[in-house]
Amino acid sequence: MCGISGYVNVYDKGLIRKMNKVLRHRGPNDSGIFSDSRVTLGHTRLSIIDLSKAGRQPMTDEDGEVVIVFNGEIYNFMELKERYLKEIKFASNTDTEVIIYLYKKFGTNFVNLLDGMFALAIYDTKKHKLILARDIYGKKPLYYHLGKGGVFVFSSEIKSMLKFDGLGRELNLDVIADQLLFRYNMRDETIVRGIKSLEPSSLMEVGIGEEVSLSKRKYHRIEIGNRKPEKGMSRVLLELLREAVRKRMIADVPLGTTLSGGLDSSVVSFFCKRFKEDIQSFTIGYKEGESEDKSALHASLVIGTKHREMKIGYADMLKEWEKIMWHLEEPITNSTVPLTYFLAKHIRNNDTTVALIGEGSDELFMGYTSYKLAKLLEHVPLRSETKFKLFYGIGYKALLPKHVQRYTKLGSREPYKNLGPYSLKKVNELEIKYELPNFQLMRIDKLMMAHSIEARAPYLDKFFSRRVLRIKPSLRVNFLSEKLLLRKSACEILPREIAFRKKGGPRGVIKALLNAGLMSKLSRDLDLLPFVNKKQIERLMSKNKPSGNETAFLFHLAMLTSLIRLFDLNVP
Repeated sequence: MCGISGYVNVYDKGLIRKMNKVLRHRGPNDSGIFSDSRVTLGHTRLSIIDLSKAGRQPMTDEDGEVVIVFNGEIYNFMELKERYLKEIKFASNTDTEVIIYLYKKFGTNFVNLLDGMFALAIYDTKKHKLILARDIYGKKPLYYHLGKGGVFVFSSEIKSMLKFDGLGRELNLDVIADQLLFRYNMRDETIVRGIKSLEPSSLMEVGIGEEVSLSKRKYHRIEIGNRKPEKGMSRVLLELLREAVRKRMIADVPLGTTLSGGLDSSVVSFFCKRFKEDIQSFTIGYKEGESEDKSALHASLVIGTKHREMKIGYADMLKEWEKIMWHLEEPITNSTVPLTYFLAKHIRNNDTTVALIGEGSDELFMGYTSYKLAKLLEHVPLRSETKFKLFYGIGYKALLPKHVQRYTKLGSREPYKNLGPYSLKKVNELEIKYELPNFQLMRIDKLMMAHSIEARAPYLDKFFSRRVLRIKPSLRVNFLSEKLLLRKSACEILPREIAFRKKGGPRGVIKALLNAGLMSKLSRDLDLLPFVNKKQIERLMSKNKPSGNETAFLFHLAMLTSLIRLFDLNVP
């Protein structure tokens, strides 16, 4: 894992150093810069494979014609090297160098060969173009800005981009409205107007000259099928997941697994133990309220991991609040935000650099409770817009349009019109296209990398996920038991009490944080939000028992005020 950045037609030699410095937490082991008359590239390195200086970036081919900055891991790079590049004399044992020569051999089609997670930029000095690409699910972030005078800037993080003075730092209210209505961003824009996110499964070519030209295409389409589970499906899924874990166990640094004691992390941890006898598992427990630490300990004893637990309280979360927001960069109304930050800190404190995680399972196997509502709505005789309103308003505890207009000056009365006809398949598509990268994976990447931890998600393996998504969505949602397909598979390797353990997770964290100090902070900072109806917000804050939707809304505003202060954003 690393941090990458760069620009075209910007003649400030100090800018790339400033961008690299901001990305230091993503790559504390090394940094490098490439620059010619038009293009500058920067890189900060977190060494995972081939720890030698031969793995330094920016990296070039032997002729200096192709330059790359790369963030991620390609799990099949040795296979690709053996299959397509036998004639090449490599200077390193890295996946980065393999990508360079794959590009030279296959052009931009190289991206279809990659099995892994990545955000990368390749500068072709002969063809005068820059190629940016991002993995199929968006596990690694990549932002860009097209400015006046042929200026193009990109980076792994928004705050690194803000070192470029040509950005106006204006808060993007369209994105804020999306987040309030859907709980996640449905655009390729960010909360800073002018900074866009390259979408998952996308490749962009930047033509370089006095002006720059952009062309973007999807190199991969995620297809949701209509099949029934095949005979022996449990065994098929276990074999594919076992292989997905095996690929992700390759590292030249200490590696562990996160373990909550629930279904997803327990299955991953079980396979990790098969490949690494002394595997460490990590969990976070709460000093106050319910947590998963007892379930995690039980699963650890069954599986046989070396378990490491850390307990945190609300005071700890508030103490680190500004740091968490600085790393997160955009508001994500999810109670696991502080947990993820402290979990990464816990892993780092135990001298571990790579962690296998359980994220992605809920989107593939449609495991959230909201999917039951989505399935039910498919058979209710209502307009599509009404069904989406109920799904997001009840299932996601997002604000309804009338409430957005009551509390703010944002949003439209009919935000669901552009989503198309309602169906369970459509819901699954939206979740994978937007919720997964912009809500879940962004949280994981930003907060794990805050402590220089590389998180690997076996459930989002290209081959495993493709097989699961072939199955008809209605057959993946079961009213009696979430993720029944995966639970049945897990019963073949784990005790039934673990395989069928109810979905846990922190409860009441958002409300507790608001009561412990964030509500007071929001009250003091309300003037930072001229787009809200202050009197309505004050009434809501003084309410005895706000609803889950209202609590999530206040938490979102508290996050937003912190981000406005931290990044000195201008609010229109």
